[in-house]
Amino acid sequence: MNFIQLARLYANMSLINPVSKGAREILILLKDGTLSAGEIGQHFDMTGAAISYHLNQLKKADLIYEKNKRISFSMK
Repeated sequence: MNFIQLARLYANMSLINPVSKGAREILILLKDGTLSAGEIGQHFDMTGAAISYHLNQLKKADLIYEKNKRISFSMK
């Protein structure tokens, strides 16, 4: 993660529940590259709905984006 990405992350943290450990852990996973929602879900003991919630919160905060119809996610 470069300085600009880190600054954007902190600037947008007000949009993410500060207790949302799941969202922070998803960002850590995505810093190394693109993953599908299913691949992200394999790293957590959460329901698919919970993973989807965290991904949507990160998208709203403009920290990740969906790539193509495969529904894979990357950091911006």
